[in-house]
Amino acid sequence: MTRDEAKAAPLHQIEGMPPEMLETARNFTDLMDDCDRDPEYDDADYVQTTNTIIAALKFVEFCATGVRPKTSTVQ
Repeated sequence: MTRDEAKAAPLHQIEGMPPEMLETARNFTDLMDDCDRDPEYDDADYVQTTNTIIAALKFVEFCATGVRPKTSTVQ
C-alpha cells in the first residue's frame, strides 16, 4: 500500500459505518491528519499506522453493531 492509498483507506472504511459511529471515526481521521503532518513519519510508518487505525475502526464498529464490518479497502 502506498501513502496515497493509505490516506484513502480509512475513508473507505468510514463510508460503510453506521451514522452513529461517524463521530468516533472522525476522531481517527483527525489522528491520521496529525500523523500526515508529522515530518518524522515516513511512508512505511504511515501505512503501518493506517492499518492499525483501520483495524481499530473495524473493532469499534463490530462492538457497536455486533455485525462484522464489510470493506473494499485494500489490505
